[in-house]
Amino acid sequence: MALPHLIQQLLLERKSTTGHSLSRRPMVSRSAQTYELQSMGRRVVAIGRMLGDREDVPENAYRIIVDEILEFNAELFGARGKTFSDIDMGSSITWPKAFTNVI
Repeated sequence: MALPHLIQQLLLERKSTTGHSLSRRPMVSRSAQTYELQSMGRRVVAIGRMLGDREDVPENAYRIIVDEILEFNAELFGARGKTFSDIDMGSSITWPKAFTNVI
């Protein structure tokens, strides 16, 4: 009985984190590279680290662990109506490569 429940829980968990670009689960970065995350207006809105290769991330984006939020009202990419105030430090988000700079 425990195994089907575990499988169902894992499927629900995957569904809840792949439909949008943010995840509240703390992640561990495999990268020593620090990135500036820029808004579409090219303002730096957050600082983070790349999580590494992830199958669920589009080719033109990175999965980033947010280390510092500079503009809490800046919108998250791919999460309509969500801003940085909706996530916690250490959360992972998907961010377009074109709007990241290595620092």
